[in-house]
Amino acid sequence: MIDFVYDLIHVIPLCLIAVLSVLFRSNNETGILIYVLSLISGTIPVVYLHIKSRLRTIVIGVILTGIVGILITIGDETRTKLIHEYKWGLWVLLIGIGCFFIEKIAERYRMIKLILLAAGFIVLVIFLFKQITVSKCIVLMFLLYTSVTLIEEIQLRWNKEGDTKLKPHVVYVFPFVAVLFLLLFLIRFPDKPYDWGFVKSFAKAARIRYEIIVQSLDIKKSWDNEEAKIGFSDNGGIGSGITADPYKVLDISRNTMSKGALYLGGKSFDSFDGRRWVKNDESLIDYKMYDVLETLGAVIRHDPASINDYLKNDYIYINCVGVRTTHAFTPTKSLPGIDDAQTKQVGGDVSFIGRKKLLYKIRYYRINRSFEGFDELINENIILDKEVLDRAKAELTSADMSGYTIEGYNSYRQQIYDVYAENPKLSDRAMRELDAILEGTHSDYEKLERIEDYLLKLKYTTQPGELPENIRSCSDFVDYLIFDKKEGYCTHFATTFVLMARSQGIPARYIQGYDCMTTGREDEVMSDRAHAWAEAYIEGFGWLDFEPTPGFKKSSGWEVSNKTASVQTDYYSEKYKNVAYDNAMTDLADLDNAIMDKRSFDLRLLYMPLLMVATFVILFLIFDSLYKRIRYSRMSHREKVMTMWNRNLKLLRHVGLRLREGETLTEFENRAQQSVAHDLVSYIGIFEKIIYADKQVDHDDTVHFESCNALLKRYVLKQMIKRRHK
Repeated sequence: MIDFVYDLIHVIPLCLIAVLSVLFRSNNETGILIYVLSLISGTIPVVYLHIKSRLRTIVIGVILTGIVGILITIGDETRTKLIHEYKWGLWVLLIGIGCFFIEKIAERYRMIKLILLAAGFIVLVIFLFKQITVSKCIVLMFLLYTSVTLIEEIQLRWNKEGDTKLKPHVVYVFPFVAVLFLLLFLIRFPDKPYDWGFVKSFAKAARIRYEIIVQSLDIKKSWDNEEAKIGFSDNGGIGSGITADPYKVLDISRNTMSKGALYLGGKSFDSFDGRRWVKNDESLIDYKMYDVLETLGAVIRHDPASINDYLKNDYIYINCVGVRTTHAFTPTKSLPGIDDAQTKQVGGDVSFIGRKKLLYKIRYYRINRSFEGFDELINENIILDKEVLDRAKAELTSADMSGYTIEGYNSYRQQIYDVYAENPKLSDRAMRELDAILEGTHSDYEKLERIEDYLLKLKYTTQPGELPENIRSCSDFVDYLIFDKKEGYCTHFATTFVLMARSQGIPARYIQGYDCMTTGREDEVMSDRAHAWAEAYIEGFGWLDFEPTPGFKKSSGWEVSNKTASVQTDYYSEKYKNVAYDNAMTDLADLDNAIMDKRSFDLRLLYMPLLMVATFVILFLIFDSLYKRIRYSRMSHREKVMTMWNRNLKLLRHVGLRLREGETLTEFENRAQQSVAHDLVSYIGIFEKIIYADKQVDHDDTVHFESCNALLKRYVLKQMIKRRHK
């Protein structure tokens, strides 16, 4: 029992760490089912190791046979969906088994355990400095495992008198340690983590010093020289080229049938040093909501009777099948909240709190830029006032708008100009070129369109080469692209657009995400659709995306008619009906109901698995019996007698007769004869002679033991029947 508990103490924390780290790393709201399955997956191999009977094989065989029976009975489509939806359960089981083997190896070679603990501490420190959220349970289980290891090391290295056995000591001490960590788990920690500002400042200063030293030694090294592979990244560097190896990253479904450009932004950047974009904007202002309110307000003020001609309320369902990131991919005019997910918004970027969410729904507004009244609307440049703001808030009935005020909107506008309108100070040559480009324009929107058209005339290439070493500023970069290189990929053109727009006092930002060309209600997004573009802030209207990359410009809008203005059916809800598809962990019963189309219960789901389980048990018992008989038949007479002795001892235990500690076989035989007939235990005297008098075992001895075994079986069976009838 001590060994069993000792193994559980080590395997279960390790299993919880592995499961939550690999599958549910930073979700502090992980359901109880995950913890239960983790405990079960860690307990199963320990139980299997310590149960020394065929029962363990029967139990595992029954479970596996039952599962196989259910999978065979249900239809192909249902089976495929079920396996896809709950394949993480298999991973949990495999992780538990893997943790068991790792722990047994570490138990034998303690240095491996110490190395694993050191690596775990290093990873936690790295996550701390990179502000990567980790579940409290992971941290506590790691510290619990560390505490148990320290207890073991102290016990092993402490020279003391008395009982120095390792495993009993750990088992007896563990309850006190477990109570402490249980209290820590139940205590609610502050949501806001410690800032560690002084450590960040030190690390930043050290990195800057390192780069200065590298440059002073004239070593050819740059953070951005490597060739980038197409795919979303929150890295703002400019590489020498991109290579495509397309694979599916997103499945998107929309509420309405639509075609055209759809930009899904993942991360925005505000500062450029000539070689790399970085994000310094850490404002917690709700950019998304104020942007939507400003755009709605502009349309309401301009043409309140035709809002649906300019804007269309829509939903998009995003399934991240090939990309894992905490960033949420959102259209330009999206509302900040995401259904059934905890999110935060920093500098206008939406990200998930805790575990990366792979499937989510976003509400947003499509902009009809092809509508004939759009140019007049966007060129009005009238700042939102309180009256129009209140009318815009009234349009958003599904959200709580009480916290959005005219003062908050003014603070938002000021933040936009402070962060995104800084003059990049382009060269005189570039400014003269811009003056020629913008000649005759009268509004910011016209200027932005001219800059976009100018860049679209340059050449697109995926291999522009490395940036020259002498490019160290915004001015250097713009001059290099428009006068020297005149070619590049999306990063080059989006960067140049933002810098040119800012040089005219127009706030603009650099965006990375996916450029999706939608063809209907459902579309696949491949990794080579990862893209960079620009967004500019139009006074009185809000943020608007621009596409300056040659060959990537697409139309965005719809024809205005009574048909398109009518109420749309929620295609996604109709398709999946009662399946809660915006929840990646759908309840199994709901999933079965949806897949089976609410048909009556199929009795095959009951009798087919039961039939397979019964067949397995019968076949197992038959083959087990045959195996034992064959094995017994090949034994020597002495081995047969020893086997029968052990079997008879087990039978006597069923009637309350056990060989006591220190009791001789003669004493045991005399005591047994007081409870059972002499014929049933007559073999004990013969066995004593075999063991202590070195009696040669012959065929007659074997037959005698076998006959006693048969008599004991019948006697024990009768006694068990009598007990049940009492």
